[in-house]
Formats: sequence, structure tokens, C-alpha cells
Amino acid sequence: MAGSRREPELAAAVAELSVQGCPMIVSAMAQRTPLVQASMADPAELGILPGGRRVVDAFAAGSYAVSPIMAGESAIGAITIVRSNAQPRVTFLELNVLAHIADLTARAIERLSGPASSPGPHGQDLQDAP
Repeated sequence: MAGSRREPELAAAVAELSVQGCPMIVSAMAQRTPLVQASMADPAELGILPGGRRVVDAFAAGSYAVSPIMAGESAIGAITIVRSNAQPRVTFLELNVLAHIADLTARAIERLSGPASSPGPHGQDLQDAP
């Protein structure tokens, strides 16, 4: 929804959100484990947009999943998916896929932040890769 052409201002507002302003992201990162919420227990659990609108209301959120992006033992971020009330609830299978995407994201970040000449998975020098 936020990425659609219909609501570019919502995408911009979500991009401004602080991780600390979203209790469920903070919880997933602190626990270092993916979380799924099949229904909204607290309207503020996904945070408040810069203009004061709740994320839950902006997305008409019915369910969501959060997976932390881990670097070693530390959570460095999170990926969140939100489903509107009009869509089926987020499932544990989707949470598993989200956790895998978060793992791949973490590996990519680690690889990009590492030394430029570190060997690739097959021992090749990444500087020499095509």
C-alpha cells in the first residue's frame, strides 16, 4: 500500500518512522526473533506517523509480521509486513519466508560492509568477480 502510486506521501511518512517508535519492532529486535500478530491488540503497537496518525489506521492494518535483521548477535534493523483488514491474516508460513528474507538481507549487509577483497563463497576474490 505505501509503495503504491496512490499514496506516495504515506510511503514517505513510513520511511521517517523511528524504530524506537514502534513497540513491536523494538520487541522483535530485543528478543532477536520474528513475531507475527494475527490481530491488533494495541492500536499504537506499529507506531505513530510524523503527522500523528497511527500506522494501524493508515494501513487499515489487521495483522502483521516483523523479523529482525541480525548481524552476529545484534539486531541491526527489521523487516515488517502489514496486511489490511480486507486481506487474509499474516500466516506463520509467511513469517518463515520473512525471516529468510531478513537473513539474506543481513548476509548482504555483512558482505557489503566487509573488506573489498574478501573471498567469495567459492574462494574467488570478489574484486575479480565479473
